[in-house]
Amino acid sequence: MPSVTSQACGRLVVAEHARFWAAEQDIFRTFIGLGRVDPEVGEVVDRHDSGRRDNLRQAVVRLSGEGALGRGWTVTTATDVLWFLTGFEAFDYLHRRGGLSVRATASLLESLARAILRDRA
Repeated sequence: MPSVTSQACGRLVVAEHARFWAAEQDIFRTFIGLGRVDPEVGEVVDRHDSGRRDNLRQAVVRLSGEGALGRGWTVTTATDVLWFLTGFEAFDYLHRRGGLSVRATASLLESLARAILRDRA
């Protein structure tokens, strides 16, 4: 089985999140907006974001242990930035407000993720 480089892993995570958000972006935009004014919906949104952050942190800890973080990146900072890059707001701002296609949005977010992860191939 071929190994996956840290950069490829980071790009895949970011691209998959972009595709996820694109699938039902109007529903996500409405639901997340509703979560700002309805505490019960807000709890659901917060749980999803918290779970995404926890999963990203586990991946970043593993990658850090493998020496895959770029110079100057800590686990905390890398997790924070990847959490932002995989969030709906980053996707929606670039895609809807910025007028980028889903593919161009994913590509831009992926290029930002490359700044965090060191390619060891």
